[in-house]
Amino acid sequence: MDQRIGSGRSPATKRPRGFDLHAPPPPAIAKKLRSSSMMDPALMLLLFETPSGFAIFSFRAGVIEKPNALEEIWTHFILIGTAKSVVRLRNFQTFEDKSSAINQKTGVNESLTEMIMKCHFPGQRMAVGKPEYKKIIEENLKITCV
Repeated sequence: MDQRIGSGRSPATKRPRGFDLHAPPPPAIAKKLRSSSMMDPALMLLLFETPSGFAIFSFRAGVIEKPNALEEIWTHFILIGTAKSVVRLRNFQTFEDKSSAINQKTGVNESLTEMIMKCHFPGQRMAVGKPEYKKIIEENLKITCV
């Protein structure tokens, strides 16, 4: 009798149809991952400001840490497959007033803080687009920013 019925995986390892490997983990699993050493230190977060709000991406830190990163970064985005291996959207949120979400006087508001902390793992760095965001996030959220 052939033992290779189905996918060859045990029932415990089968995923339900429609399972999204790229979706953020459920809160209980995310909490366990944060407390374990399973987080890849090569992954960095990127806080990206858009006209309507903020997005958080995770990406391979090595892409920007090379001496010639600005000249070569585009090569990672020629094909969708290579782009997906470098960067992934983790979260996006619109804000009526982005200046109230993060500013020098009030720091980081509750909504943006929650969004960032859902994606952040202890010790993980975050790239930000403005020097003032770096200062505010490092002071208020204790996350190392570049």
